[in-house]
Amino acid sequence: MERATTISDMIQIEDRLSSLRYQIEFYEAQLKNLERSITYATINISISPSQKPLEWPSINPTAWIRDGVSLALNVISMIIIALIGLTPIIALVGASWIVYTRLLRRKIPQLKVKSGE
Repeated sequence: MERATTISDMIQIEDRLSSLRYQIEFYEAQLKNLERSITYATINISISPSQKPLEWPSINPTAWIRDGVSLALNVISMIIIALIGLTPIIALVGASWIVYTRLLRRKIPQLKVKSGE
């Protein structure tokens, strides 16, 4: 400022100083944000050996057989329940089939007679 000879020089120097102050404040704010994010990004990991040794699965054929029989009985009971639930539909389809075949048998002889004339 002491070397400035005109007002325009003073204004340019003031603008340059203001710009430098803004950049310094910007970098300081950015540095603070980075320091805060470093604080929040701390990760602690602790690794320790397992307290309990690994065990092999037990082999129990009687349990396998028991589970298999239980599963088979469940499947059979579900099939029976499904058949009981579907009985009305099965009866309706069966009755429709019987009616259809009887009507078809009645019409077939009539068709032969008409075509033979």
